[in-house]
Amino acid sequence: MSIVRTLSRTHRYTCGILSCVFALVVMVLLSASVSCSPANQIVTPVASQATSASPRSTQVPTVTRTPSLIPTTTPSLTPTMGAIVLPTPPVKGVSLALTPDLDQTGYVGNNSKAVFTPDNNLNVGMLKGQAFASIIQFDLRSLAPGTKILFAALELSGRNGNNLGTQGQWTLDVLDTKTSDWDKVNYDSLCRVPALFTVGNPLPSSELIAGARKRFILSAPQLTLLQKQMDVGSISIRLCGPTEGGDNLFVWEASPGVREPTLYLVAIPAAFTVITVMPTPPDIFAAATQVVAQTLQARRFGTPTSLPRSMVTPTPLPYVVYTQAPTAVNRAEATTTAAFITAVAFTTGTFTPIPRNWYTATPPPLAVPFASLTPVPSATPTIAPLSSPDLAKRPLPAALNNKIAFLSGSRDSPTAWIMDPDGSHLAQLSDRTYYDIAAAREIISPDGTWMLYNAPDTSGGQILQIWRTNLKSPSIPPEQMTFHTRGISFAPVWSVDGTKILYTSTKDGREQEIFLFDLNDPHRWPRLSFSQDQYVWNQYPTWSPDGKEIAFSSDRGHIAAYTEIWVMKADGSGAKKLGDGSRDAWAPVWIKWSK
Repeated sequence: MSIVRTLSRTHRYTCGILSCVFALVVMVLLSASVSCSPANQIVTPVASQATSASPRSTQVPTVTRTPSLIPTTTPSLTPTMGAIVLPTPPVKGVSLALTPDLDQTGYVGNNSKAVFTPDNNLNVGMLKGQAFASIIQFDLRSLAPGTKILFAALELSGRNGNNLGTQGQWTLDVLDTKTSDWDKVNYDSLCRVPALFTVGNPLPSSELIAGARKRFILSAPQLTLLQKQMDVGSISIRLCGPTEGGDNLFVWEASPGVREPTLYLVAIPAAFTVITVMPTPPDIFAAATQVVAQTLQARRFGTPTSLPRSMVTPTPLPYVVYTQAPTAVNRAEATTTAAFITAVAFTTGTFTPIPRNWYTATPPPLAVPFASLTPVPSATPTIAPLSSPDLAKRPLPAALNNKIAFLSGSRDSPTAWIMDPDGSHLAQLSDRTYYDIAAAREIISPDGTWMLYNAPDTSGGQILQIWRTNLKSPSIPPEQMTFHTRGISFAPVWSVDGTKILYTSTKDGREQEIFLFDLNDPHRWPRLSFSQDQYVWNQYPTWSPDGKEIAFSSDRGHIAAYTEIWVMKADGSGAKKLGDGSRDAWAPVWIKWSK
């Protein structure tokens, strides 16, 4: 990893030829010394750019992603994040970017009832007399034991420093543990887990900045220790801070997207041992014989031991489309089919469920009623991501008009849902693309001229403002719409008449509130949501088709746990909840156009 430092001072007098040559030599030597420096921490302000959901472990180019604070795919026009340059992998080597296992990433407090909580906030430090620590876990099961790690770097983004004090230190420890499930861990047991090593140096509060990205490059001795976790199949990182005193809390970012923690690896993967599958019996009688033999073997020698991580079964077959069994033409055929199924049940067990790589040939319905769904609905494959302007041009079914669409389920791979404006007729969309189309239309002005996005202001600092760019005249420079002096602003949406903009912001020093920007009165930014607790999120607003109401997501009543969909009048009054308290729901889109 090389770090470029620019010397911008201009000589005030003319140097001779020898002096110039000497200066050039000094600069070359200085640059070389910086490149070889063992320092392994870099902090860089975070820019804003939206992205589609990324896979949890992918091969990547040697340029980092820039962060996103809006739910639609929007290009970043003013990126400020410095790119991480990964070493060129050797032959048979790979470059990987791993994002956390969000079910095993979260925080824990030291009170008697606190257990591990998966969350987008990684709380570390003291707040209201309680100490917090957090866990980030990366899944390595796609890499076989024995994989050689040649390079590793960790990147984290700060999220909230409103309760950060001036004293204390924060540490990042890679844990020496075989535990990969933190579901029942408490604060004390987490702190007792031994550390393989501490990543970088302990951080003072002055280096913890909300909206900034920290980068830690592991040294050669640390890579050797990290190799130990390859056999475990996961890397767990513990974030700790002050454990006594007054409020002194810092929150790291763990939200899905390009702001989430990222572990960069350059490695030479070891090979998995592939176990071939037992041939399918030619008939039910051969299958019954195998069952009897395996049962006798189990009684005599015991059941087989679990496979080690280095052994895997073959790759699944390509997707197969099958049709339903034809209806029996007469009673005799139906009787024969029933007898065959009964024989299978007695000899080899009942029919197994359809494999995940098989799909029915019939088209899926537009929406599935909630009452008919299984407790854990399966995810639906989505189309390749398009740019927001292109996505907004795609049609929507007329049946979705005036429905409120939103995301729910796992924050890692959410599903799209719809309901009526009063919260009734809850159903899951069979195609997530419909939600993405509606969300893309929210940031495009009704006349198709302007596209909204968020990015750092012209000072290039850490304050994120709302901008707009002219889609019909790309040569016109982007226009900054808000001029806040602190915080971040994101998730902007147009009103139906194109004269107003709703957005989410922390400009008042609170967590997240909803604000209005009126193009006819650009000097006022009235706040429409008013939280009683500074940790409540009111975010992702969206107008109703008639402009008289606003839907949004809020965690009021579930502070820092999950959010639900709410509706309020256009002036911010009369807020009411549409959820029943049983599901995490966020980022609503009130669908206004079907064409």
